[in-house]
Amino acid sequence: MSNSERVSLIFGLGMNNNSTGLVMASVALADHPQIMLPIIFYNLAQHLVASMVDLTLFKNRPPAPPLPACV
Repeated sequence: MSNSERVSLIFGLGMNNNSTGLVMASVALADHPQIMLPIIFYNLAQHLVASMVDLTLFKNRPPAPPLPACV
């Protein structure tokens, strides 16, 4: 597995698990909607920090090759 594939999996799976937890918390805490705001803000902050880390660590990477066209 290449380094770029590994990084993509780490970011993608981490964000997916966090979103799943958010959905589960919204179901479990449906009668306490004010509890969801900090969780949502944390989720948004995590996405912003992940994008900054990606930009910082991989700003010198070559552009990805174009995807093949579907017929």
